[in-house]
Amino acid sequence: MKVFTWAGDAYQADIMKALSYDPVPLETNDILTGLQTGLINALSVPPIVALAGQFDTRAKCMLEINWAPLVGGIVIDKKTWDSFPKDWRDAFRKAAREAGDEIKERGRSESEQSVAAMQKHGLRVQHTSPEIDAAWRKLAEEAYPKIRGTIVPADMFDRVVALLTVL
Repeated sequence: MKVFTWAGDAYQADIMKALSYDPVPLETNDILTGLQTGLINALSVPPIVALAGQFDTRAKCMLEINWAPLVGGIVIDKKTWDSFPKDWRDAFRKAAREAGDEIKERGRSESEQSVAAMQKHGLRVQHTSPEIDAAWRKLAEEAYPKIRGTIVPADMFDRVVALLTVL
């Protein structure tokens, strides 16, 4: 498959090549044209991005996989964090958890609404079985060595993987 990758993201292109895909680096505004001309025939974007970009007008099939997580955080250096009273830190943690839960719920709702809107215009959605999900996760894990220590610092990558295994 000729897969869209972000222009200027050599790491993403290398990962796609390692997984036997043909990465095609493009700017965001060239995705729809790339689909129209056959320059690309696959892309991985959240449903709300696909809807906003009208990618469903050219890519009529979607494999439903929770593949594009929303990542982010607030970074506070240790000295500053330690300067806050303990009850403030506890309140910050609580507020962060609540905000994270709300963002996750809103994101899921927006994704469902976006997929429903695209289906009204002819998008066909292929739902996955647990076996297909497992195969995709296995494929993603094959890319871990390319991500660990290059895109994501090794210690941080290891910590996240460890946290995910306990969930």
